[in-house]
Amino acid sequence: MKPFLARLGVVLLVLAAPVGVYLLPEESPYPEMWDSRVLDEVRFVEQARGLTFEHPVEVSFLAEEEFNEHVDVEAAATQEEEADDERAVGMLRALGLVDRDFDLREATDELLETSLLGLYVPEEQTLYVRGEELTPAVRSTLVHELTHALQDQHFDLEHLFEEAPDGAELGVRGLVEGDAQRVENRFRGQLTPAEQQELAREQQEAQERAEDAEVPAVLEHISQAPYVFGPWLLTVLAEDGNEAVDRAFEKPPVSELQLVDPVRHGSDFEPADVEAPSAPDGAEDVDDPAAFGQLSLFEVLGARLGHARAWAAVQGWTGDSYITYTQDDKTCVASAFRMADPAAASRLSGALETWDEADRAEIAEEDATVTLRACDPGQEATVEPVEPDAFEVLGSRVQLAQFLAQQQQAPVEVADCVAKDVVRRLGDAPFAEATAGNPEDQALVNRAFQASVLACRT
Repeated sequence: MKPFLARLGVVLLVLAAPVGVYLLPEESPYPEMWDSRVLDEVRFVEQARGLTFEHPVEVSFLAEEEFNEHVDVEAAATQEEEADDERAVGMLRALGLVDRDFDLREATDELLETSLLGLYVPEEQTLYVRGEELTPAVRSTLVHELTHALQDQHFDLEHLFEEAPDGAELGVRGLVEGDAQRVENRFRGQLTPAEQQELAREQQEAQERAEDAEVPAVLEHISQAPYVFGPWLLTVLAEDGNEAVDRAFEKPPVSELQLVDPVRHGSDFEPADVEAPSAPDGAEDVDDPAAFGQLSLFEVLGARLGHARAWAAVQGWTGDSYITYTQDDKTCVASAFRMADPAAASRLSGALETWDEADRAEIAEEDATVTLRACDPGQEATVEPVEPDAFEVLGSRVQLAQFLAQQQQAPVEVADCVAKDVVRRLGDAPFAEATAGNPEDQALVNRAFQASVLACRT
């Protein structure tokens, strides 16, 4: 069984290997020569990444409808697959993340069709791009996906994901996507002013298309997480250049914690081994234990409590484990979270008690471990989104840290400290307004920023 967010694996699986694409003949695993249209981008990626391609890969430029066919998820073909999908939706309702029935695969299709611009498929050694003309946006996507192809030839992406330990899926994906985004950003920086203007226009159109997707926020967050947090992870890693990034591929993240908070939790972090709660008597379809994840826990709490309370509650997380099972025809989730000390456990327990507004869950605390048990409430499920969205606040905070490190040349430790402290001083809503460019009180924002810079430098 996969970690909680990764268990909604239709999204993550498709991003790695879409269903329904053709296989290349065995005698020709890759072309003899590069498509002449992509040679400039190939050379740029090699120079920026400090590695050379071992061989060309197939590049397929596809029209909108044809590209969507490549990324679409196949409908559930068996009763077992349908049951798995229903169970995944039941997990989301049990954890307060959705309040309705929906087709997980249809929602994933809509998300991918409106947000995905390119795709590299390691099994096929093939790169797919949405668009048939070499516009700035298509070239930018090419650079991103060519970086994935280069990663694959040097670090074997299939093996990287297959060997990832339990709980590491999002962290590894953040490393892979953050590296590609780092190279893509360098490419964008050397475009002409006219090309950058055209790129901005194309990006705005793509963003508007993505905003039209009517899918649960949690699915959007799952798909966005590697792209939101991966660049900051790579900013922290790449202080020592490409060689440090190469070393990270040799020893990738083992936890979501390293993706979300890489300054405080480096490559030496190892999550605690936590025993999952047992299933109650009479339970059926009990899954094997798996990691839940710190970011996943933040996602659950943040949906009801907002960023500040949820972030404070997950500090001190050291590891966890969970199971799912069926009882009285309901999907249930039981998780155990190991915290650094009893004080951290008490903070998490208190946050979960507030989160459980309908008093449906069972929450227990013993020593430094907090246990949560919740079952699908079915039609009684209610979700009232908290504004601002906790995931978006966390993402904006990380992007502020990245801006300070890259554009202001701040050491990553100072950038990380300032970004966290600014949010703490302003509060979630004023910070969200400030990062959106329309603060109610610009003077307040300036004072908070200056105070944070002074505090973090000293």
